[in-house]
Amino acid sequence: MIVLLTDEALSTLNFFRKLNLEIQGFLIGHLRGNGIIVEKAVSIGSNLPTPEQILKANKLLENKLIGFFNFNSKENSLVKFLNPVYAGNIILKTGKNNKELQAFLIDFQKNKMVFSPLKLEIL
Repeated sequence: MIVLLTDEALSTLNFFRKLNLEIQGFLIGHLRGNGIIVEKAVSIGSNLPTPEQILKANKLLENKLIGFFNFNSKENSLVKFLNPVYAGNIILKTGKNNKELQAFLIDFQKNKMVFSPLKLEIL
């Protein structure tokens, strides 16, 4: 599986990265073949919504919520995403020193929640 970022999504994500904001948000897009196309990134501030709020957001977005981004420098900031409610979504995070974006599938394997690395490309 591959994650493809549109120019618009990449511009928004780079804006947040350059400001060094401790921020997270929704990724909006769709599936196409063996790929996930990220069309937009929308900030939701620093607090992760409840599962109910995520379901409501997905309904308002016409089921185009495909994942999340998390630009939090704290070492264990992604742990909260290892929850079955997020399974099947993607997450984008920054690598060391805020240099590169990394994509993962929030997945359930061998009776535990894991982050499976995904290939990331720019459209």
